[in-house]
Amino acid sequence: GLAPIKTIQEVLRKANWSIDSVDLFELNEAYAAQSIAIIQELRIDPEKVNVNGGAIALGHPI
Repeated sequence: GLAPIKTIQEVLRKANWSIDSVDLFELNEAYAAQSIAIIQELRIDPEKVNVNGGAIALGHPI
């Protein structure tokens, strides 16, 4: 879902940070569309997201 959008916005607000203040983002990607929507809505640089691969690339543990 898109709940992470509101959560990330709230955490950044409480920390008095901007999106640009964060070096890396680790998004739980249940589906690629979810990550894409979060990246687009929050205007996160895709180069900062799941830099070591995420659940789609690495797979879920058994």
